[in-house]
Amino acid sequence: MNENASLQKYVPELDPIYQRPVWFHNHGDKTRDMDFDRGAKKIIIANVGVASINISPLEGEWFVAYEITHSTGKTSGFRNMTTKELRSAFGLSDENSKHGSLHLLKRFGGTCAEQGKFIRWENCLNIPCPGTGLDGDPNISIELNDNIIATVKELISL
Repeated sequence: MNENASLQKYVPELDPIYQRPVWFHNHGDKTRDMDFDRGAKKIIIANVGVASINISPLEGEWFVAYEITHSTGKTSGFRNMTTKELRSAFGLSDENSKHGSLHLLKRFGGTCAEQGKFIRWENCLNIPCPGTGLDGDPNISIELNDNIIATVKELISL
């Protein structure tokens, strides 16, 4: 991997209507309600009743739990992320890890990714992986905005 490979970007196939990656669910732009408990160092980002992401510290890393309610049932999961991975996932950095997921970026397109944890194209984030962009996928999509990015930055600094 060359020096600049960790900052390479690959253009994903875009949905012709929404102009977002085809792997991003179009309801990701509705996941923006936030609750930030500074004392507990915890953020909940939600589309109430449909999807939520909880971020909190855990043993020197970050515990990122998610839940999605589909017409076919619920999907939930979690991933542990380093601070570097959390920064990249939530748009504070475009850097991939040294071991990176260049193959994931080449195949699906994106700004940065970490295999099994996240893929992001600009402000379109999927945790833990790309999907079909349709209901029933085992991943959560969230469109990052300035408020979400700033709140995650503050959480990391606590």
